[in-house]
Amino acid sequence: MSAKPAMPVPKGQGTPTLPAESAKDPELVVEYIESVEALLKRSNITDDATKIEWLLRYLDLAVRRMWKMLFDQLKAEAKTYQACRDLLATYYPEIDEEAQNTLARFRKSLREFRDISETDERGLGVYRMYFDSGVKRLPEDKITDKEKG
Repeated sequence: MSAKPAMPVPKGQGTPTLPAESAKDPELVVEYIESVEALLKRSNITDDATKIEWLLRYLDLAVRRMWKMLFDQLKAEAKTYQACRDLLATYYPEIDEEAQNTLARFRKSLREFRDISETDERGLGVYRMYFDSGVKRLPEDKITDKEKG
């Protein structure tokens, strides 16, 4: 027996947020969407229109307007939560789990660590943890011949 849908957490402290400046960072967008989806699941919300409403609700006003404008491009009968999520994936390919774990993306992320000094033990430790965890997430069968070099 499934539980009755409940309202997710009202906007405020402890709720997912995505300020306009963060909306440019695909990883923060992915984190935001995953957080909202966890709230929707916990609240037993399955209705597409309600899911879309809550996905937009926690956004910064500027980002909300932009995403709403994107979602409004979909025809009413095709405006499902998944269709909206797929539309976002065209602008933020990292939303797609397969795109998150590609070798090209891994290499790009590693470039963030290029300025670590060889004497910075903490920085090198963080790099090592990131590298090791990233290697484990790379799906062997999804690495293209071009990426293999």
